[in-house]
Amino acid sequence: APADPGFGGLGAFGGGNPNLKSETSLSYEYGLDQYLIGEKLVTSVTYFQNRFKNLIGTTTDALWNTSRYMNISKAYTYGVESELKFKPYDKISGALSYTWMKTKDMSTDSELLRRPENKLRLQVNWKVFPRFETDLIVRYTGPTMDSGQNKLKQYTTTDVTFNYELNKTFTIFTRIDNLFNVHYQQVRLNGEPGINAYGGVRAKF
Repeated sequence: APADPGFGGLGAFGGGNPNLKSETSLSYEYGLDQYLIGEKLVTSVTYFQNRFKNLIGTTTDALWNTSRYMNISKAYTYGVESELKFKPYDKISGALSYTWMKTKDMSTDSELLRRPENKLRLQVNWKVFPRFETDLIVRYTGPTMDSGQNKLKQYTTTDVTFNYELNKTFTIFTRIDNLFNVHYQQVRLNGEPGINAYGGVRAKF
């Protein structure tokens, strides 16, 4: 049997690649913004396109299921980004954004890995009191192609943050990520953290 190449086993990363070439790209976009009901609603739509040479991606060893960096000779992405910003009341504001994107690796005539076709994001801010505010962030990521023609499942995560301003210098904050403990993968065989919380003090001078 062939020897283990030493990349660390199942799902491991095989290290850097000294033969990588610099990545270059050409990008352009067209957008339109529209104000509605004064400034309570703002809509925007943007078409974008990116063309890459020597795009830096990853390749997978099928035998040991390890990966390392590589150059993709030519690739392109294109799509549409749309956003709706809203502020129905002085204390409540937010934004709903959606991105639709198509990708292609021109060397293999296949999709680029780990770039979802559909993404949706909702953020709502509520200033409960002059010094206390909270944010709700919901993210949806559609099915994503990964190595070995494996498709990762869609998932939705929810985060919440709380900020209390003690004074002009210090703010106490708490953040809870993945509030509903959703099990999902951004890379095949590598699960992401479940519910987790952070807290601390921020200072600005």
